[in-house]
Amino acid sequence: MSSLSDAAFAPQQPLIIPGIGVIEDTTAIVPLKSCLIPGQGHLEVGRDGVTALARNRGGEFVFISRGDQTEVMLCSNMGVNPPRFALVPVTLRAPLQAVLLDLDGTCVKSEPLWIAVILQVTNEMRRREHLPALESFQPEDMPHVSGRTVPEHVAYCRTKFFPHGGTDDARAIYDRITTSDDEMEAIGTALRSKGRSPYEPATGLKELLLKLRGRRVKIGMVTSGLHYKAWPELEEAFRKMDLGDPLQFLDGLITAGQRVGKGRAGTMGDAIAKPWPNIYYEIARALGFRPELSAQFAVVGDSASDVGSARTMGAPVIGVDGGNIDEAGVRQLCFRMARDLREVGRILDEYLP
Repeated sequence: MSSLSDAAFAPQQPLIIPGIGVIEDTTAIVPLKSCLIPGQGHLEVGRDGVTALARNRGGEFVFISRGDQTEVMLCSNMGVNPPRFALVPVTLRAPLQAVLLDLDGTCVKSEPLWIAVILQVTNEMRRREHLPALESFQPEDMPHVSGRTVPEHVAYCRTKFFPHGGTDDARAIYDRITTSDDEMEAIGTALRSKGRSPYEPATGLKELLLKLRGRRVKIGMVTSGLHYKAWPELEEAFRKMDLGDPLQFLDGLITAGQRVGKGRAGTMGDAIAKPWPNIYYEIARALGFRPELSAQFAVVGDSASDVGSARTMGAPVIGVDGGNIDEAGVRQLCFRMARDLREVGRILDEYLP
C-alpha cells in the first residue's frame, strides 16, 4: 500500500516497539533498517536517535521508535502527506463507559455487496481498455478492496486491473452504481441468488447491543463510508433485529457525511478517513471521551483501519475475525481478538459497570 522505500532486515536482538512491546511475529510487524519518510528524509536505525523502524505487513503503518517513544505514520494511496501520531500503550479498565463499533464487516455483513460494486466498476473500466472481465477478486486482493476507503479501493484496482484508466472515471462509475436503486438492487439480487444477504446483522450484534444498553454503557457506531451508503444498511439491520430506529437506540452515529462536489456541499468526505483517528475521536468526544478516560472506551472493529484509528486515538481495540487484521499484520496492536461479537460481549463482561 505504501509507496515509501524501505529496507527490511533481520535484527540481531528481539524487535521492541514501545507502545506495542516485543514483536512476536516479524512477518506481521516487519523490522526495517532504513526508511524514507516524506518531509524527514531517510531514517536509519542507529542514527539520529532512531532505535527501531518497522512497518506492518499490509503497509498501512510505519513505526518510528526513539528510545521509549514511538510514532506511527499512516500511509495512504490518497496522495496526502502521511501524518504521524504518538503510539502509546493502551489497556482496558472498568467501569467501561462507551463502546465504539465499526459498522461494515463488524456490525453489518455488507462487505460482499461493496466488493461486488468494486468488481463491477473494475470490469467496466477493463471493458474500456478491451480487457476481459474478472469473474472475481483473488484472495490476495481482498485486503485492498474491502476495509479501506473507496478511493483506496479504486486506486488499487486501477494500478492492478486497468492501468490506463483514470481514477476519476472509475469513481464516477462507482457513484453512478451506488446512487442507482436499480443497479444496487440487481447486485443485491445476484448476491441473494447465491444465498448471501446484502445487509445481514453480524452474529451476536443484537445481544451485544442489548447487553451494553442494559448496563448503561454508551454505544457509538462509526463508519468512514458516506452517509448514503451507510444509512440503508444500518436501517435494514436494525429492522431485522427489531430494535427500531438506530438514531434512537444508539448514543451516537457518525458517517463520513457526503462527498464534496460541484453543486453540493461536502462534509468529511473520504479523503481523510480511517485509519486517521478523526472519525472515532469525533464520536468519542460526543460520548464524554477525555484522554484520561481512554482505558474506559473500547473500539471494536474488523480491519487494520479500525485498529489504526483506535491506537492513534489512544484507545484499546478489540479486533474481530473476518476482516483484514491478520492479513495486514496488526493483530498484536489489538488489546484482544474475538471470533465474533458474542465473544466480544464475553470479553467486555468483566469491564461492565
